[in-house]
Amino acid sequence: EQLADMGHADGVCGLGICLYEGRGGPADPARAVDLWKRVAEVQDHAESTYQLACAHFHGEGVPEDEVEACRLFRRAAEQDHQAAAYMMGDCLLEGVGVKQDRVEACMYLRQAGMLGHRGARSRYLSLMDDNGQKEIVGQNGQRFTDSSRQTLVA
Repeated sequence: EQLADMGHADGVCGLGICLYEGRGGPADPARAVDLWKRVAEVQDHAESTYQLACAHFHGEGVPEDEVEACRLFRRAAEQDHQAAAYMMGDCLLEGVGVKQDRVEACMYLRQAGMLGHRGARSRYLSLMDDNGQKEIVGQNGQRFTDSSRQTLVA
């Protein structure tokens, strides 16, 4: 909290996470969002931008807004935030908050994998192994978006 009081971006972000999750006191997602928004906008802090995107994605502390979440995921991914790159790739793959784009999704999943995100590496490799197929049928007849079998076709 002292670092946050001094305006240190990581301190403000950390305080926001504590408030969001209710660590050390009652949860206050709206206050957490205000903190993340301040450092994301003023200091262009990647982790705060990512946390703010997650809040918009889940509708906690702010109204759910998948389009805004994707805008923020993209912004944090441009700063090499691995989880943001993964989420942006996933949103592009599924068409959540953005127009579905498998090629751009692969670009973000590859980026996240290169940054060390294991799930992104697995997802990217499964997409590359699918030989251009748009969906995979599982053993019990479920239809998946790719061979990672992480997302069912709607």
